Amino acid sequence: MDDLETTILEARKAVEAASNDDPDWSNLLATLAVRLGDKCTATKDRDHLEEAIRICREAVDATESDHADRINRLIFLVYLLNDKFMLAGEMDDLDESISVAQCAVAEMPEGHPQFLIGLTTLSHRLRDKFARIGAAPDLEKAIAASSQALEAMPDNHQDRPEQLGELSNLLASRYSSTGAMEDLERAIQMVKNGVDSMGHGNDSQKPLFLQHLGGLLGLKSLRTGSLADLEEGIRVVGEAVAMPLSGNDNRGVILNALGHLLASRYAVTGALADLNEAISLTRQTVDTPCHNQTVLSQRLGNLAVQLQQRFLRTKAAADLEESSQLSKRAMEMLPDDHPDQSRHQHDLGIKLARKFTITNNMADLDEGIRSIRLALEGMPHDHSNRAVYLHSLANGLIQKGSETFEPTDVNEWIASWGRAPRRLCSEQNRGRALHQPNAPTLCRIQACISLLSINPDWKESLKAAKLVMALLPRLTPRSLDNEDRQNSLSEIAGLASDAAAVAIQCEDVAAALDLLEQAQGLLGASLEEIRTDVLDLREALRRYDAGKEFDKLVEHVRQLPNFNDFLRAPGMAAMQDATDRGPIAIVNASVIHCDAILILQDRIQTISLTGLSLHTIEEKVLIGDRGSPEVLEWLWDTVTGPVLDALGFSQPLSEDDEWPHIWWIPTGLLRQFPLHAAGYHRERRTEAVIDRVMSSYGSSVKAILRGRERHVSPKGATNAILVAMEHTPARSNLPFADAEIKVVSSLCASMGLNVVEPHRLKEEVMTGLQSSMIFHFAGHGSTNQDDPLESFLCLEDVRSNPLRVADLLSLNLKENPPFLAYLSACGTSRIQQERHMDESMHLVSACQLAGFRHVVGTLWEVNDEICVEMARITYEGIRDGKMTDESVCRGLHAAIRRLRDSWLDELQREGSNREDMLDMLGRDASLAIIQKFRKAPSPSWVPFVHYGV
Repeated sequence: MDDLETTILEARKAVEAASNDDPDWSNLLATLAVRLGDKCTATKDRDHLEEAIRICREAVDATESDHADRINRLIFLVYLLNDKFMLAGEMDDLDESISVAQCAVAEMPEGHPQFLIGLTTLSHRLRDKFARIGAAPDLEKAIAASSQALEAMPDNHQDRPEQLGELSNLLASRYSSTGAMEDLERAIQMVKNGVDSMGHGNDSQKPLFLQHLGGLLGLKSLRTGSLADLEEGIRVVGEAVAMPLSGNDNRGVILNALGHLLASRYAVTGALADLNEAISLTRQTVDTPCHNQTVLSQRLGNLAVQLQQRFLRTKAAADLEESSQLSKRAMEMLPDDHPDQSRHQHDLGIKLARKFTITNNMADLDEGIRSIRLALEGMPHDHSNRAVYLHSLANGLIQKGSETFEPTDVNEWIASWGRAPRRLCSEQNRGRALHQPNAPTLCRIQACISLLSINPDWKESLKAAKLVMALLPRLTPRSLDNEDRQNSLSEIAGLASDAAAVAIQCEDVAAALDLLEQAQGLLGASLEEIRTDVLDLREALRRYDAGKEFDKLVEHVRQLPNFNDFLRAPGMAAMQDATDRGPIAIVNASVIHCDAILILQDRIQTISLTGLSLHTIEEKVLIGDRGSPEVLEWLWDTVTGPVLDALGFSQPLSEDDEWPHIWWIPTGLLRQFPLHAAGYHRERRTEAVIDRVMSSYGSSVKAILRGRERHVSPKGATNAILVAMEHTPARSNLPFADAEIKVVSSLCASMGLNVVEPHRLKEEVMTGLQSSMIFHFAGHGSTNQDDPLESFLCLEDVRSNPLRVADLLSLNLKENPPFLAYLSACGTSRIQQERHMDESMHLVSACQLAGFRHVVGTLWEVNDEICVEMARITYEGIRDGKMTDESVCRGLHAAIRRLRDSWLDELQREGSNREDMLDMLGRDASLAIIQKFRKAPSPSWVPFVHYGV
């Protein structure tokens, strides 16, 4: 320091001894400015810094425009001004540094030795201003300067990795503001290029690059729902943590990033260990000394969010209280006009609303709502997070409205929810692509779900529903794994039903059908559309690229004559054409209203199911017995009876009559109920579905139409693949499975089919399916509640290699589609999780998607012994019907009716015995027996269902 003081003193004396007309005047000033700058770097003394800036300004003013050192002096002045801004936070200093940097760049020809430094310096200062103010033009200028610097930089330049990282950061910032996915993709690719250009871990900056890459992958996962991207992000940041790091600041940056990613994974998987580790890591970064108040504020905000997440899981009030205090600390560290203030205000508002649920103190909720309003006031109207904040404001207002019953709260709530769909509408009017809106897709969709349930203006609600339903494919892009798609769709359970109910209230049945078809079976539809079209493409490209190429191809096909509806929901005329074999009844249950849409060749009509409510359906599901006589009678009264009466099927038929055929398409929770078996059976009345019509099911009208497009070739396979699993590892024995296969084998042989009983192993069965006409499985099935695509049939190698729904989907049987899959197993068409009810993705529908024309399955566990008789009668019907399409449904219908009659005969015998017993017993015992009878289990014939054409 003494040497530095000496050089400063000498420089001062030299300046004092010279005059401003001295030829060396500018050099003397510049030397003093540099020496003072060196001292400022060492001492952080503001007075010396201001003197250095003043003298450097004089040096620049005294330097001729063609002087060799003018550019260096301009750039040095930029550095000094930036140091002062970092020390004092005054915007005038930052603005002046930008002006000086722009002047330096403007005065340099492109080949100037300092050209790259000038551009990068300008880019950095514009970046700092954007971070401070949040004005988009500053970010655009920063990106332009950084891009120009990168273009002018040779590939082997030592600073190229750093420049790639800088431009990647800027593009990521623009993505965060606009939601433009191409910016995020470019940012990821640039930082990857930067890492690759560093060699094998020798560069000291590599840990920070890996941290940045991990953060970008986390952003992509948040946007697309891809768990694979999130896992990769955690992996690369973990790799950065393990590398040697220079300085506590860098370590804090990396640990903060890892904590954020682990918290994101917790939000997807629910693994509390991830959240606890995230909190621990982020605490370390908060406790690490940090001179940058903005960075420390961000870390405090991250820790606050993570503690709030843990509160929601554990209900520990201490976490919520600490979270609120941290949010307040984060805000106090920043100027009032800092862009991050909006985020912290929003997060604090959420926490205060949560706190209200504990304290019941309205002041907490009012303060929370006020904080969210302040967050909205402080952010640009086109910011990508604005819809999220409106979402939160609406939640707070409805929470208050439910407590105070103030109409003003509810009206503002409706307005808040409504603004997100209206923003989407304005974007569409400007011609912006639906797949690139700047607000999170899921947030807009969730806003619409709530809006539909409360907004009394049905027409406005329908407009919002149509716009938001158009976004559904964005939740399941072809770039996602099936599990990720399923998770995304589970977040919007009920949307299609609510949207259709609103359309029906508007008397727009065409819109109701279109909305249902857009959503029902969305995952299955997208899987079917891509299986044969992009298999080769996916082998060569990453999933995201394959998805983009396929989307482009679809749009190209739709431009061709007569292909404008390619891969879209079928139109009204096509739907009516689908009823040439019988009417289709779509039963829609919504919190708004319950209705049936009846599609016939000459008309499409709706009927109001006034006796049905979503609340009652939910109660029946909770009780669990969905096939009891009481439930079957309730289904008749509320659903199937009104539907059949409206269709004119009001009289019972005899076995030899020409039976009408109806296709049922239930929505949501109604998928769990046996509509085909509804009726008053115990009294042998004529009010029963199976006494009036034959029933089949479909997941959507489109699925029915698509199935009919696949014709069984007369020259196709004639194999009947039969599998009996009497003994299954870790499952109960099925003593009648072999007997069932023996019966089916005999009947298949009588139809001229080649009976094959493969080894009961997954690969053997999969191979057999590819050359089969009939596949009959007698054994256990297992439903995965979290991911229906992981449901499976139980073979001998079930523990190591189960035959899953996903495996069935991987089969490409459409060139030679098989005729029938008969899954005589437990719950092959069951969906247990309510959040998956809109998807109907189970073992039965998987066989349909794989290419089977008809599928017979069960809604729940079935009696092993009755399966033998059910199969025998069904296959006799198929044989006698010459294996026509109708023969499958007719055969199963005959089997169900015959076994129903046998059940009734058994009930009658039990009733006679019971009457004799009641005469012998007292009143109390008699009542107990009657009660036991009323609670008898579901009849065994009820759960068998047919899906097909």
